[in-house]
Amino acid sequence: MNTATRTGRAAAVILIGILGAFDDRPSDAGEVRQEFLVMQNPEEGSGNGAEPYRFGRSIAFDQGRLLVGDPLGLKENGGSWGRAVLFSSGLDPVILNGEDVGPGDRTSCMSYDSGGACPRFGSAVDLHGLRAAVGEPWREDPGDPGERPDLGRVSIIGLEDTEVIQHVIEPSDRDVSWGFGSTVLLREDVLLVGIAGFQSGIALRGGVEVFDTTNFASLGMLPRARGSGPAGVFGLSMAADAGSERVIVGSVPDPGSGDPGAAHIYAVSTGGKTGPPRLDLLASLFPPAVPGGAFDDFDGFGSAVAIDGIHAAVSAPGRDGDGVVILYREEAPGEWSMIDMIEAPAVEDMSVIEFGDCLDLEEGILFVGAPGTSFNRGWTNTGAVFGIPIDGTEGCTRIYRASEARLERLGSDIEVEDGHLHASATGPSNGGGGRVLSFSVTGADVDGNGTVNVSDLLGVINGWGACSGSCLGDTNCDGRVDVTDLLAVIAEWHGLGPG
Repeated sequence: MNTATRTGRAAAVILIGILGAFDDRPSDAGEVRQEFLVMQNPEEGSGNGAEPYRFGRSIAFDQGRLLVGDPLGLKENGGSWGRAVLFSSGLDPVILNGEDVGPGDRTSCMSYDSGGACPRFGSAVDLHGLRAAVGEPWREDPGDPGERPDLGRVSIIGLEDTEVIQHVIEPSDRDVSWGFGSTVLLREDVLLVGIAGFQSGIALRGGVEVFDTTNFASLGMLPRARGSGPAGVFGLSMAADAGSERVIVGSVPDPGSGDPGAAHIYAVSTGGKTGPPRLDLLASLFPPAVPGGAFDDFDGFGSAVAIDGIHAAVSAPGRDGDGVVILYREEAPGEWSMIDMIEAPAVEDMSVIEFGDCLDLEEGILFVGAPGTSFNRGWTNTGAVFGIPIDGTEGCTRIYRASEARLERLGSDIEVEDGHLHASATGPSNGGGGRVLSFSVTGADVDGNGTVNVSDLLGVINGWGACSGSCLGDTNCDGRVDVTDLLAVIAEWHGLGPG
């Protein structure tokens, strides 16, 4: 060990001692984050039929609240299939249930992939301000609408004081819509509802119905743009730009259909003082073309989308079996060009699968969920999330993963806000405990356990000195672990850093 390394470590140990001596708080600054470290079904194992077989299937975060969909959680009396759970800092979790739809066939509804016709309250969730939107789609074509009146719905839940259902929204054309509520996107002026199987003649094309959030009146179906052919599912993925009133909607092609898939960017207009809001198409994004003008085969293109400022990302998680994400940049208003094709990273001791199953973009970092990822130490389908700098953003790729093998499919859904990544691990396919984990995205969470404290300072000390590539404790990815990294950990630990 050289003299500089010994001196740096000694200084760090002294700093730790000083901080500990003067820290008279009841606990370290990680306590607030600790409440969001591991979110799980508050009734797991209670024996009341509330086992979280898909807890975390969909998550949303806004203004310190985390909403988690649990589409296979059951009310005790079996009267409602699926729930959502609301977590708020300093408060007990609140379980949200949909309106009763009758007891149904419990056996046929227990498997998420079953052929049973079951509503799935919590299959899709979103938060905006003091409102939550929870989708409740049916899982199969109901056939004669007269036999089964509920073809899917969305519940709007107020969060002001007590959590109550304010509106129950149903498709405006009940004869042709089923799977209503498969995806939801709630903004200030509009609610977008994805329909997994929109029937038009014999083609199941998907669809998106738009609602005015003032009175939740239907504004009609979102027009299908070029590239959303009749053999795909339009609206299977949706995302919003937090810094503007723009949304992006994915259209996923059916395999072998010849459709390329697409993602369409819309601007939300308030409609003036008297008119209703509307969505105007700004641009359409397509996969790269091969020589000769045909689109290359990007399996699942449009499955996940993200937009932030001048950047947009669209995934094709089935590409070459591993997945790929296409990155676009807005060169001028309405003019977007492809700038990068990001493939699953080659990481030692990891097999990255389903790269691009979900996406988020935040301040120059692309976050990519890969829930099928396995580790060669015998941890299969553990999943991971990758944080990848884009378009000249400084930094290095970070890997976020669970610290225990029993969690599976981390990266099934992700939300990034206020310097933290929230990622769901929905559990094994045969049922079991889903979780939502929270990570610091600043690099100060050196040991990756979701909180910043003395163990992260020790991680910096252990990694002190020059290193090649990304290394433990290098918070700013400059190839060295030094006093800059030490101060970054101290700042976040004591509430001076992001989050």
